[in-house]
Amino acid sequence: MNIIVAPLNWGLGHATRMVPIIQSLLKQKVNVHLASDGEALTVLKQSFPSLPATELPSYNIQYKHKSLLRNSFSLSVNMLKAIPKEKKAITFLAKAIKADTIISDNRYGCYTKFTKNIFITHQLNILTGNLAEKSINTINQQLLKPFDEIWVPDYPNSQNLAGKLAHSSSLKKVKYIGGLSRLETFYTKNKTIDVLVILSGPEPQRSYFEAIIHQQFAKSILKILIVRGKPQDTSPPKPNTINYASTSELSQLIATSKVIISRSGYSSIMDYAALGLFAALDTKIIFVPTPGQPEQIYLAEKFMQDGLALAADQDEFNWKIIQEKLKTMVHKTTSFPDDALLDRVLANLTLENKRFPKS
Repeated sequence: MNIIVAPLNWGLGHATRMVPIIQSLLKQKVNVHLASDGEALTVLKQSFPSLPATELPSYNIQYKHKSLLRNSFSLSVNMLKAIPKEKKAITFLAKAIKADTIISDNRYGCYTKFTKNIFITHQLNILTGNLAEKSINTINQQLLKPFDEIWVPDYPNSQNLAGKLAHSSSLKKVKYIGGLSRLETFYTKNKTIDVLVILSGPEPQRSYFEAIIHQQFAKSILKILIVRGKPQDTSPPKPNTINYASTSELSQLIATSKVIISRSGYSSIMDYAALGLFAALDTKIIFVPTPGQPEQIYLAEKFMQDGLALAADQDEFNWKIIQEKLKTMVHKTTSFPDDALLDRVLANLTLENKRFPKS
């Protein structure tokens, strides 16, 4: 059985959350072919160096504007230009390797007429924060029609991670597969890092936030470590900074940190839930959503309202004020389900292919 796994190159989250899916498929003796572009493809190739990999056309995702409307328009134009090129590339690849199934994480052109086509997303309801929201969701539903199944990395009940992003939708063919995380549980009571900053997401906002962090902590006596989220960068990093952390490295860094500052990207949220950080009192999380990205703004506010994290605006980021808020924060705790939803869904997928092989 041959399966193509094709995540979108949008920050690193879409690629890293494919790691547990790929690991599960490999345990079932499935042949996996990686397909993506940019840093997302680099991360997958580093995680699975023995697997074949193909570069796909880029969506060229950037968040240049603070205006939600301008970002939404620019992103939509870039994606609609890339989809036909992506469709051509994935069809050529699928024919060449005789693929049975394509698992696409938010790549709308990754499907063919002769494969089973699966689309992974946590956004059944796309938030834009403007009048274009209804139109964009209508277009999104049209783009999802060629896919046989929609897999949502969340839980089907009220105790979930994505809130209204992944629930209360009229979309059909939806299967909830539980949270996805590549990180490993690392037990330690020795918190040696005062503040761990995990940078990610599209440029130029990632670099803007990195500059803010360096400025804010320039004279701090705290032990700070900044993970830049740049796996392709081989240049020497600044003091207290590393370009990229592997799965085991990042797992250990998170476990030994008192405070974590990161984007409120959904993959990061799934990681923290899997590590039990929302059920712990000895680690505090500060979410700084990417400006102009409504999904991250919504998630940051949701987790702050739930008492599980603190939310801060990038342009108004002030470490002194945040420290005071951390002292008075009413920190609640909650655990999220640890079940075998993903394994059951993938087992059914491979069993289905064995029962109904391609003619």
